[in-house]
This record gives sequence, C-alpha cells and structure tokens, in this order.
Amino acid sequence: MDLSEFLLARIAEDEAGENTYATAIGASTDHDQRRWWAECEAKRRIIDLAQQARSQGDVVVTVYGGSSSAPPFGAVGGSGGGGGGGSPGRRTALEQVLRLLALPYADHPDYSEEWRP
Repeated sequence: MDLSEFLLARIAEDEAGENTYATAIGASTDHDQRRWWAECEAKRRIIDLAQQARSQGDVVVTVYGGSSSAPPFGAVGGSGGGGGGGSPGRRTALEQVLRLLALPYADHPDYSEEWRP
C-alpha cells in the first residue's frame, strides 16, 4: 500500500464513520455534514493532484537525494527519511502535503513510519 492508497482508504473510513455517527446521534447539522464532505473531497483532490503530477512527470513525488541534477519543480528541502539510507534529501511540496494529511492516522496499523514528515 502506498501513501495515496492509505489516505484514500482512511478518507473512505472517515466518511463511513461520519454517516454512522450522524445517524446514531441525529445531531449533525446540514452545515456540519456539508463541511465534512467538502473536507473529504478536498483531500481526494489533493491526492489526485499528486498522482497526476507523478504520472505526468511534472514532479517527483518520492524522496530523492545525492543527485547532481537540479531538484524537480516544486521541490522543498527536507530530511531524507524512508528509503534514502538516512542521507538528507528533498521532497516535493506535494509529497510533504500528503505526509501531513496522513499524520492524523499515524496510530493506524497500516501507517508506515516512512511517511512521517
């Protein structure tokens, strides 16, 4: 399971949980539910953007390091972590965003410490 798949699965779980919770207590307002669904949709769009960028080669959405080539468009400095042999590397801004979106789920058994920002 990669980070995008992990996030999409957690969003689906969150949506299912919100439906169950709202039904059980009958207290969620329409405004709360609309905001909840909008948040889930926004997360999906961010994940989709990262996947599109990866497939189009616009940015590298993985950790890299030690290269003499210029960093890809959108790259930001960051520590290596996960697959870089401990050497410092750079991650794209989109990779950082996906990792941050995953933080609330760090206690989930499928969460990989490689994803920790």
